Amino acid sequence: MKAIFNKMYLDGSFIDTDKELSEEKSATYDVMRIIGGKPLFLDAHIDRVNRSLAKMGYDKVVDLPNVLFDLIKVNGDETVSCNVKILAGGDYRLAMGFVESVYPNQSDYQDGVRLTAARIERSNPEVKVWHDDYKERIKELVAEKQVFEVLLINGEDLVTEGSKSNIFFIKDKTVLTPETNVLPGITRRYAELAIENAGFELSKSRISQADLENMDAAFLTGTSLHILPICCIDSFKYDSKNQVLRACMQAFSQVVNKDLSIY
Repeated sequence: MKAIFNKMYLDGSFIDTDKELSEEKSATYDVMRIIGGKPLFLDAHIDRVNRSLAKMGYDKVVDLPNVLFDLIKVNGDETVSCNVKILAGGDYRLAMGFVESVYPNQSDYQDGVRLTAARIERSNPEVKVWHDDYKERIKELVAEKQVFEVLLINGEDLVTEGSKSNIFFIKDKTVLTPETNVLPGITRRYAELAIENAGFELSKSRISQADLENMDAAFLTGTSLHILPICCIDSFKYDSKNQVLRACMQAFSQVVNKDLSIY
């Protein structure tokens, strides 16, 4: 982890960010969005970190919220809008720092982004663990195909998720998303709430690669993305202005604003 700003946290102390921490030495990691100096979906992130630690035989991190707010405070106004990375378990009990983040631009939200599909499976989709070889392969595909994201296809020819995001499709008035073997994304969970709030049916189902050509619209969800329209997956094109999609985006913004109003 290469932290930015002045300070990061490591096992009880705030230290200068000139020290880079090896992410492979941690049992799990997480990335949280900070908006206006406030953490988004904090309780859900804490729960995911602790569930991942429990699955790997490590103790819970009980002081994560206090450390996070102290980290925001010691770094001051620079932390208004950015991402914070959490490393826990393994060689680190708890490490935390602000990291460089890439956010979609306004035209991405208006026109949608391009994806390519590839036959890649996560070794353990339900736990966030750092794998350099996986990250490198995704990086190469993004550069080769000149796309925003890679859509993962498993050995059964089923759609699972994006390499660093979850995916949803729209057919008529129904929103569809893969049912199992995906990272239980926190933004995905709140996007599902937004879909329900907007009054649309959500179907968790088996979606094959062949089904891609029959969808009306599609979108990604993720910490840095929120709800991001997709304009195409390889040769399959989608309507980034789809009314159901736009209604879901508006409903998600309301969910975000409600969560941030707690602090």
